[in-house]
Amino acid sequence: MPATPTFSPPTTKPLARTRGPAGGSRQTLWLVALIAAAGLTIWARTAGAATSLATTTTALAPGLQLATGTVQLEGTEQAVDSASAAKLLPLWQLLEQLSTSSTTAPEEITAVVEEIQLNMTPAQITAIEAMSTDKKQANASSAASATASPKSNTQAAAADPGLGGIAGGPPGGMPMDGGGPPGNMRTSSSSATTSSGASEAPAEIQQVIRLLETKLQG
Repeated sequence: MPATPTFSPPTTKPLARTRGPAGGSRQTLWLVALIAAAGLTIWARTAGAATSLATTTTALAPGLQLATGTVQLEGTEQAVDSASAAKLLPLWQLLEQLSTSSTTAPEEITAVVEEIQLNMTPAQITAIEAMSTDKKQANASSAASATASPKSNTQAAAADPGLGGIAGGPPGGMPMDGGGPPGNMRTSSSSATTSSGASEAPAEIQQVIRLLETKLQG
């Protein structure tokens, strides 16, 4: 009787666990996404701050017009009396605080401006609007006149020797000290830079506050 052949299963080697490129690619993509998200956040904050500043400035414009007009009403029949000044002064002081705060919302400024208008008479508001219209028309006429008859810098210098003149010398006999401005101009420029760094209320608002305070003191 022939012997029955036996078969042994083939031997297999264990597969080595290797880290393929997929793991490293996922880490790289995650890092790129994180950096992109951080950059997008910074850009959004910067754009939001610029938009907020522009919107606040736009909201404050009617208040500045109202302040200028209130001061210009002095000497007319529509001038603010002491009784109205007592109501208006706290509102203008509140608007002054809002105009110097970096966290002020445009809606807050608009609300205070509208409250100031409500505490003024319709005749006063109409007079102030008429003043603003006249000023805009005057500015438009001045701009049209300047455009119709322009005067070049060369013509101006030839007409006035103090501007450099035909001789081409320094204007007005200004000493040539390296091309820099005179000492008094440097001082003025420095002081202007220092003052511009401070956050102050617009001059129109400060002026109307002083006017109302004077009426209450009188």
